[in-house]
Amino acid sequence: MSGLNYCFTDLPDHVRTQCAAWLRGGIDSLAIIESDANITNYASASAWQAAIDAEKVKIIHDIKGEFPDGSAVTGENPIGCGNDTILDGYDFVLNVMDFNVSDDNDTFYSTINGRQFYIAFRLCNEGQILVVELPVTVQASPANVPMSNKEKQRYNVVLAWSADANWKFDRYTAPASIFD
Repeated sequence: MSGLNYCFTDLPDHVRTQCAAWLRGGIDSLAIIESDANITNYASASAWQAAIDAEKVKIIHDIKGEFPDGSAVTGENPIGCGNDTILDGYDFVLNVMDFNVSDDNDTFYSTINGRQFYIAFRLCNEGQILVVELPVTVQASPANVPMSNKEKQRYNVVLAWSADANWKFDRYTAPASIFD
């Protein structure tokens, strides 16, 4: 079977969700983390608080976020037999809507726009945070102003990163009071 990946590893077990306890969507808080924040235990409230006190982390509360499927990045297969292309990795985005529009937040978003950070975000009602310790680029345009006074102004922020084909989130129990 020419062209197969021969880096054999044991297949892990697939675990069935019991009693229809499937995880739900929704993101309500986001952490912007400087790469030198040195948080060694993401489940520890004291580790987070130390990074916040050192101004290495900013928590954005009361947002709406979505993490859609990643986009496959393919490349040429270096082996002559088999598929012409192989999976090289994924491009990911986290889409955030922040309705907390203010002059201070205009400054915040214009300051982080175009920069790279690590991120973490809390899943609504799941008691978990997902952490990305890869360079994540912030794309934050100024707050939009809708035509109608019945609609709210908001920031639309895209956080984008690339990862290897086998990358996965690191999941942690949300630290008490940090993402609330």
